[in-house]
Amino acid sequence: ESHMKLAGQLLLGCVSSYDAMITELGPERFAFDETAPISQRIKVKEGRYILRPETVESIFVLYRATGEQKYREMGWRIFEAIQHHCKTECCYTGVVDVQQLPAEPNNSMQSFFLAE
Repeated sequence: ESHMKLAGQLLLGCVSSYDAMITELGPERFAFDETAPISQRIKVKEGRYILRPETVESIFVLYRATGEQKYREMGWRIFEAIQHHCKTECCYTGVVDVQQLPAEPNNSMQSFFLAE
Protein backbone atom coordinates (compact mmCIF):
# COMPACT_ATOMS: atom_id res chain seq x y z
CA GLU A 1 0.00 0.00 0.00
CA SER A 2 2.77 2.48 0.86
CA HIS A 3 4.50 1.68 -2.44
CA MET A 4 1.35 2.50 -4.38
CA LYS A 5 0.98 5.77 -2.52
CA LEU A 6 4.58 6.69 -3.31
CA ALA A 7 4.12 5.69 -6.96
CA GLY A 8 1.06 7.94 -7.20
CA GLN A 9 2.94 10.86 -5.68
CA LEU A 10 5.92 10.40 -8.02
CA LEU A 11 3.61 10.20 -11.01
CA LEU A 12 1.74 13.32 -9.91
CA GLY A 13 5.08 15.15 -9.90
CA CYS A 14 5.77 14.07 -13.48
CA VAL A 15 2.27 14.89 -14.68
CA SER A 16 2.45 18.31 -13.03
CA SER A 17 5.36 19.15 -15.34
CA TYR A 18 3.01 18.56 -18.30
CA ASP A 19 0.17 20.52 -16.71
CA ALA A 20 2.44 23.50 -15.99
CA MET A 21 3.47 24.00 -19.63
CA ILE A 22 1.45 26.09 -22.06
CA THR A 23 1.58 23.20 -24.57
CA GLU A 24 0.69 20.62 -21.89
CA LEU A 25 3.73 18.62 -22.99
CA GLY A 26 6.36 17.76 -20.39
CA PRO A 27 9.86 19.22 -20.64
CA GLU A 28 12.83 16.90 -21.05
CA ARG A 29 14.32 18.06 -17.74
CA PHE A 30 12.84 20.07 -14.90
CA ALA A 31 13.29 20.75 -11.22
CA PHE A 32 10.96 21.61 -8.36
CA ASP A 33 11.39 24.80 -6.39
CA GLU A 34 9.46 24.19 -3.18
CA THR A 35 10.01 27.78 -2.05
CA ALA A 36 8.16 29.23 -5.05
CA PRO A 37 4.40 29.76 -5.24
CA ILE A 38 2.62 26.58 -6.36
CA SER A 39 2.01 27.89 -9.90
CA GLN A 40 5.76 28.55 -10.33
CA ARG A 41 7.33 25.48 -8.71
CA ILE A 42 8.28 23.74 -11.95
CA LYS A 43 11.60 25.11 -13.23
CA VAL A 44 12.38 24.00 -16.78
CA LYS A 45 16.00 22.96 -17.28
CA GLU A 46 15.59 21.66 -20.85
CA GLY A 47 12.39 22.54 -22.69
CA ARG A 48 12.41 20.11 -25.60
CA TYR A 49 9.89 17.29 -25.87
CA ILE A 50 11.02 14.14 -27.67
CA LEU A 51 7.93 11.95 -27.30
CA ARG A 52 9.21 10.04 -24.27
CA PRO A 53 6.70 7.37 -23.21
CA GLU A 54 7.66 6.91 -19.53
CA THR A 55 5.04 9.22 -18.00
CA VAL A 56 2.22 7.80 -20.11
CA GLU A 57 3.37 4.25 -19.37
CA SER A 58 3.35 5.01 -15.66
CA ILE A 59 -0.15 6.45 -15.91
CA PHE A 60 -1.30 3.26 -17.65
CA VAL A 61 0.30 1.00 -15.03
CA LEU A 62 -1.23 2.92 -12.13
CA TYR A 63 -4.63 2.96 -13.80
CA ARG A 64 -4.47 -0.82 -14.28
CA ALA A 65 -3.28 -1.37 -10.71
CA THR A 66 -5.85 0.91 -9.06
CA GLY A 67 -8.70 1.40 -11.53
CA GLU A 68 -8.81 5.06 -10.50
CA GLN A 69 -10.41 7.30 -13.13
CA LYS A 70 -7.98 10.16 -12.42
CA TYR A 71 -5.23 8.23 -14.21
CA ARG A 72 -7.35 7.87 -17.35
CA GLU A 73 -7.97 11.61 -17.26
CA MET A 74 -4.24 12.35 -16.91
CA GLY A 75 -3.46 10.11 -19.85
CA TRP A 76 -6.19 11.67 -21.98
CA ARG A 77 -4.85 15.21 -21.38
CA ILE A 78 -1.38 14.14 -22.51
CA PHE A 79 -2.81 12.28 -25.51
CA GLU A 80 -4.71 15.39 -26.59
CA ALA A 81 -1.59 17.56 -26.25
CA ILE A 82 0.43 15.12 -28.34
CA GLN A 83 -2.29 15.00 -30.99
CA HIS A 84 -2.50 18.79 -31.08
CA HIS A 85 1.20 19.72 -31.05
CA CYS A 86 3.06 16.65 -32.33
CA LYS A 87 0.94 14.97 -35.02
CA THR A 88 1.92 15.67 -38.61
CA GLU A 89 0.53 14.43 -41.93
CA CYS A 90 2.71 11.31 -41.83
CA CYS A 91 3.91 10.76 -38.27
CA TYR A 92 4.60 12.45 -34.94
CA THR A 93 7.36 14.88 -34.06
CA GLY A 94 8.90 16.19 -30.90
CA VAL A 95 8.90 19.91 -30.20
CA VAL A 96 11.76 22.35 -29.67
CA ASP A 97 10.36 24.07 -26.56
CA VAL A 98 7.27 23.10 -24.57
CA GLN A 99 7.04 26.65 -23.23
CA GLN A 100 6.32 28.28 -26.58
CA LEU A 101 3.23 28.53 -28.74
CA PRO A 102 2.88 27.67 -31.47
CA ALA A 103 4.95 24.59 -30.72
CA GLU A 104 7.87 24.37 -33.12
CA PRO A 105 8.36 20.81 -34.46
CA ASN A 106 11.84 19.34 -34.23
CA ASN A 107 11.08 17.06 -37.21
CA SER A 108 12.23 13.95 -35.41
CA MET A 109 10.22 10.97 -34.21
CA GLN A 110 12.21 8.78 -31.86
CA SER A 111 11.78 5.04 -32.43
CA PHE A 112 10.72 4.47 -28.83
CA PHE A 113 7.58 6.56 -29.34
CA LEU A 114 5.80 3.76 -31.19
CA ALA A 115 7.83 0.87 -29.78
CA GLU A 116 6.82 1.15 -26.13
